[in-house]
Amino acid sequence: MSAMNGGVSLKMIEWIFMIFLVVLEFVSGNHQIRCIQREREALLQFKSFLVDPFGMLSSWNTNDCCQWKGIRCSNLTGHILMLDLHGEKHYDSEKFFLSGEIQKSLMELQQLQYLNLSGNDFQGSHIPHFFASLTNLAFLDLSFSNFHGNIPTQLGSLSHLKYLNLAGNYLEGSIPYQLGNLSNLQHLDLRANSLEGNIPSQLGKLSNLQMLYLGGYESDSTLKIDDGNHVRGQWLSNLTSLTHLYFFSIYTSHSSLQMIAKLPHLIIIAKLPHLRDLCGKPLDKLCTEEKAQHNPDSFLNHESLFFNHGFYISMTFGFIISFWGSFGALLIKRRWRHAYFRFLNNLTDNICTMIPITFAKLPMMNKGQ
Repeated sequence: MSAMNGGVSLKMIEWIFMIFLVVLEFVSGNHQIRCIQREREALLQFKSFLVDPFGMLSSWNTNDCCQWKGIRCSNLTGHILMLDLHGEKHYDSEKFFLSGEIQKSLMELQQLQYLNLSGNDFQGSHIPHFFASLTNLAFLDLSFSNFHGNIPTQLGSLSHLKYLNLAGNYLEGSIPYQLGNLSNLQHLDLRANSLEGNIPSQLGKLSNLQMLYLGGYESDSTLKIDDGNHVRGQWLSNLTSLTHLYFFSIYTSHSSLQMIAKLPHLIIIAKLPHLRDLCGKPLDKLCTEEKAQHNPDSFLNHESLFFNHGFYISMTFGFIISFWGSFGALLIKRRWRHAYFRFLNNLTDNICTMIPITFAKLPMMNKGQ
């Protein structure tokens, strides 16, 4: 009986050891999840309608599509998360790009979050409406790819989208007001197209927008700011997160410039040469006649000086009390200390998640300057 129990115990130890090895292999990253077969077939169908004179898709011939160039898959599920096939078309250096037709087979990539087809030549085709079915997209770059036609209104349904770049194509018509539904959008670039009409005031709903680039080729743009109110460009005052703004060949009224100049976080403004000369309400800068009316006397100057001293003193005491109040509590309460470090750990994870999108924005920030 004891021998039987010893055999059972030994068997259990062997099973536990085997499970431990499997878990260890998975955690250490040696366990490789292969791509999903139907997504691989969708990519191959997509490839079959493309012209690839420079061999950009030469690696697309193995069984595991997660190892193909331009593809990134989830380490947990194997679903394709990223499709990056941007080209480069430089007249004075090496160039490589794709051309052809974009097939609907990409609709199979329902977990896709990042799609970059910029710098290619799609030979005057229209932007596919089915891109709107990729509901998890957070990044969409179709710039400088020889797209024609209108901007699909369906793109306004991509609720997770943070980055949208359609610059440098031959897009016509008006800017769809549906783009104002992209509540998470941080970067919008529609410049260097042939768009016309009023810039829709619905763009004022993009409270998270940090970068906005609008305007046409040279002086061909017929875009204008007019939301139908007596104050043109009122919607611009709602873009309180905006840091970069580029308006090229767009008629901008004095009232619109005032709205722009009042934005709290704006640090880079391109193609608005008259902005620095603005004065008057609602700006803090007073015009000459207003300065004469509001010139403070010596009493107000002393009062302002006293206020500044009192302000800095109160700030100093407030900092000392708040710092030691919070830091001292962390030293005394272990539970609070653990919660604080968990918060820092979660914050680090969120920052690491945003790194790819942030790096994608950097080239556009440099171009805006």
